[in-house]
Amino acid sequence: WYGSLESVNNLGKKDRDSVNGFIQFALSPLSSRSKKYIMDYYDQDLRLRTIISQSRLIDSYSDIKPGSKYFKDINFFYDQVLKNLYLDRDVKSNIVDQFLEVLLYGSEKINRDDLDVNLDKYSGLKIIDILIKEDVVFGERSDIILNSLNIYQDFKERTLEEVGKDFELTRERIRQLRFKGLVRLDEVLKGMRDIFSKEIYSDWDNDNKEILELTSSTIDNVNKKFNVSFSKDFIVYLYSICSKNKVLIPEVRSEHLANTQGKETNSFNSFYLIDKNIYSRLNVVSLIDEIKMLDKSRNEEDYYLDFNNFLNKYLYDEEELDDFLIKSSEELIMRESGVFVNEFNELEFKRNVSKTVPDYAYEILKEIGEPSKIDLIYSLLLEKYPNFDKSKNTFRGSFNAD
Repeated sequence: WYGSLESVNNLGKKDRDSVNGFIQFALSPLSSRSKKYIMDYYDQDLRLRTIISQSRLIDSYSDIKPGSKYFKDINFFYDQVLKNLYLDRDVKSNIVDQFLEVLLYGSEKINRDDLDVNLDKYSGLKIIDILIKEDVVFGERSDIILNSLNIYQDFKERTLEEVGKDFELTRERIRQLRFKGLVRLDEVLKGMRDIFSKEIYSDWDNDNKEILELTSSTIDNVNKKFNVSFSKDFIVYLYSICSKNKVLIPEVRSEHLANTQGKETNSFNSFYLIDKNIYSRLNVVSLIDEIKMLDKSRNEEDYYLDFNNFLNKYLYDEEELDDFLIKSSEELIMRESGVFVNEFNELEFKRNVSKTVPDYAYEILKEIGEPSKIDLIYSLLLEKYPNFDKSKNTFRGSFNAD
C-alpha cells in the first residue's frame, strides 16, 4: 500500500485526474454506511494522494469486522483504487472492464458475460447506449426513469403526473425515481468519460476553432458517427462533463435532462464549446447577457459602444485584452446575439422602436438642415422611402399635431 505512493508521484496530471475521477465512481455501488465510513475517515478529501499516503481504513477501525458487509465494501473500494492506479490507460478495454466490475458490484441479476460491450466492436458512446438499454445503469426501474429523462431523440416530454399514471405511481414517487436516476447517471458517465471524451471532441479537434456552436447538425453528426440516437440535451450534458481544453457555456448539470419543470433556465439560445483560455480570462456569460439585454431594450435611435472598452468591464482581475480575446469574443457575440462590431470597432445597437409619422418628418427635416415647408419634406420623404403609405394630408395632420 505505501509502496504505491511512488507510483502516484510518477503519474502525469491527466492520469492523476483520471484516477481521482474514478475514485468517486468506485464509491457509488457501496452501502451508505460504507461510504460514510470512507468519507469521514479521509475528511471528505478523496484524492488519490490522500488515500495512498494514509493507512487503510480497515486497518484502523476495530469495529469493522472481517466478513461483514462493510468490510467487504471497503476492501472492494481499496482494491479498485489500486487497480485503477496501475491500469494501462492506453488499452481502453481495460477501462471498460474495470468500469463494469464496479458497475455490476453486488448485482445478482446481470452477468458480465451476457453484456456485449467490446470496444473493438463498439464506440464508447455505443457502450453507454447498450448499458442504458440493458438496464445496467438504472436497474429494474429503467422504463420509468427513461420515460422521465430526455436521453434519446424519441423522448416525449410529459409531466410527472402523466408518467405516474402510466405506471400507477404517484407524482412524488416518479420524482424520487427520476432524482435517483439522475444521480446514478451522473456517477456512471463521469466514471466512464475516459472512453468517450475523445469521441465527442473528435470533430472539434479537426475543426481547430476556439468556439464551436452545438447546432442540430453537430448533434446529428455525433449520433450518425457513433451509431447512437441520443437527444441534444443528453449530448450537451456529455460535453459538460468532459472538460478537456474546452468549456461548455452556459453550464448544465444532470438536471438538464429532466423535463421542463426540473430544468434550469438561461437566456442563451444555443450551447457553445469555448477554449478554456477565453473562459478563464473573460466572464463570457455575463458579457453575452448584458449585450442581449441592451439589444432588446427600447432603442429609439441607433447607437454605438466602443467594443474594447465594453470588453474590459468583463475581464477577470489582472487580465488584459489581446487580439485572440477580441476576435473570439466578437464571434461569440455575433453568433448568440446577432449584434455586430462595425469597421470602427464599435458594437452596433439598432433602433428597435417602430417609427411614427413625425419621426419620419423630423429625420428628413434634419437632413435638409433648415426650416422647410411640409410639401418639400413630404416629397423628399417619398424619394427616400418609396413604400411610405401615408397621404400628404395624413402626414401633414400628424406632423402638425406632434
